[in-house]
Amino acid sequence: MLLNKMRTTSLRCRTAAGILRLGYLALLAGCFIAPHIGLPSTPRIWQPQGVTGDKRTIKVDVALVTVPVIVTDAKGNHVPGLKETDFHIYENDLAQKIDRLIPATEPFHIALVLDRSGSTKFKYEDIQSAALAFVGALRPQDRFLIVSFDTKVTYHSEFTNDRSQLRAAILQTYSSGSRTRLYDAIKTVMTERLDPLPGRKAMVLFTDGVDNDSEQMDAGRTLALIEKSDVLGYAIQYDTRNDGMPDRFPLPASQRPVSFDTLYKRAGKYLRDLSSRSGGRLFQAETLESLQEAFSQIAEELPRQYTLCYYPAQPARTGSFRRIRVTVDKPGVRVRARSGYRANAQITPGK
Repeated sequence: MLLNKMRTTSLRCRTAAGILRLGYLALLAGCFIAPHIGLPSTPRIWQPQGVTGDKRTIKVDVALVTVPVIVTDAKGNHVPGLKETDFHIYENDLAQKIDRLIPATEPFHIALVLDRSGSTKFKYEDIQSAALAFVGALRPQDRFLIVSFDTKVTYHSEFTNDRSQLRAAILQTYSSGSRTRLYDAIKTVMTERLDPLPGRKAMVLFTDGVDNDSEQMDAGRTLALIEKSDVLGYAIQYDTRNDGMPDRFPLPASQRPVSFDTLYKRAGKYLRDLSSRSGGRLFQAETLESLQEAFSQIAEELPRQYTLCYYPAQPARTGSFRRIRVTVDKPGVRVRARSGYRANAQITPGK
């Protein structure tokens, strides 16, 4: 009986040692893997200036800020081969320590969001053709989500790099002749599919930009949503004013009718703000050729993005807007990055 107890004790010791070794290996692997898969940020300890000791320590769960950056020369050509040390990033004019530079080889998750409302019915074959070319032009490792919307959002595929599946999904989309809930659609796609994902992600939106039926969101709230997100936003605004639609857009009865020109000016400003605040671009597409060119430029630009990551040096009040400025130690280059973000830090007093 004593011998059995000794054997049992020995077996338990070997098992515990094995568990400890596995735990050590898992921890070691995590040190190498975590920075590359976009794991949630670790709470950082921040202490007010001039205070020593741990009596007034504040624990701040500071989110990692991701900044997509495009660098071009004077002719508009992309500048390759830049290293982390070539970049400088400032938040509210305060220099930040770059945590890492995500290489351009890292894949993108791209949500392709197609407006299928009534205003697109004379353009939809063109939109499908250009969308098919766009999907075919991206790298094999990039994954697409195909979405269309009118008064509701329809997912025609989940994220995949299967080109035949994506082609079938795009050809499933159609113009419904219905009203447009653009703002609601942006909110749905971002919160349900894009925001939960780690890594590099983008939303490419094809629409005339006119919303006439959203119930949950308005323009200002969607802009605030994109400022809190690390989603890169591109918009292609195609002109549907001369496609047989009436000269008054069907707005809700509570709103006074306005001319198409007025609506398109508002829509253009909104899409420009949405793109610039996320670090993307707005394209105008008045013809099939310009639509295809817009797709082509986005397909060329996405794989050439530099992505900088940093933890803010100072905690920010939740909801406050933080300005971002990026510079590069290379003469004659142009830098495009998101203009800022809305802070979402959680601050709690320490013990």
